[in-house]
Amino acid sequence: MNENRNPVLIGMPTAGKTTLGKLLSKELGRELIEMDDEIVRKAGMPVTEIFRIFGETYFRMLETEVCREISGRENAVISCGGGVIKNPENMKYLSGNGLIIWLDRKPELLFASAERPLAADRISLTRLYEERKDLYAHYADLRIENNGTPEECLKEIITQTGLRRNG
Repeated sequence: MNENRNPVLIGMPTAGKTTLGKLLSKELGRELIEMDDEIVRKAGMPVTEIFRIFGETYFRMLETEVCREISGRENAVISCGGGVIKNPENMKYLSGNGLIIWLDRKPELLFASAERPLAADRISLTRLYEERKDLYAHYADLRIENNGTPEECLKEIITQTGLRRNG
């Protein structure tokens, strides 16, 4: 694997992208870019408000802008929102300088949250997994199961990718 590419974490809401993003950025000594945080900064409001006021289409437009903006960044770990894979343009931007890693967690280990507009309850979350799993698989350079501890998953990512701290 190319050690200079940015690890780009994709997967379902609550699959561990934020947790593993933090651990991986610390392990590699790289900046962590949380895509949802970038969208919130750009919009000046929380994701739930973006969805409530403007809807998913507007959110996805902002998401694509952020993908374009961060695609040229180097020496980073990128943690994506769960739906980033819905737009092929996003994945084109992210894969240009990124190693796409699908954190795949069993649906029964995911948890619903009112803070997640498209995954507010167990039924929605399970349906979302079924709708998205083939897209995650399609775009992933690497699939890592995240059904154990974050430390086990981090070790698996490092082992599978050969990524190391720069310098």
